[in-house]
Amino acid sequence: MYVIRDEPKNFVLETNNDESFFSVIQKAYQTTPDSDKLILKNNFYLERGPYILASVLDESVSSDPLQLSGLFIDLFD
Repeated sequence: MYVIRDEPKNFVLETNNDESFFSVIQKAYQTTPDSDKLILKNNFYLERGPYILASVLDESVSSDPLQLSGLFIDLFD
């Protein structure tokens, strides 16, 4: 278990403080049993039964598109 004793607002108010937060998250992920390497991507993808929720971020670690195959309805169109 990791406890970060700092105000959450400090991660957005101080320059480059996100790097220290991310390093703690990465270390916590990689030290858990049966964990693979942490993979950074530019999208969120969630499947629940017949439903798929997906979103691609504009500002992220890459500009690769998320490619899905099948028939979909864009609920935000």
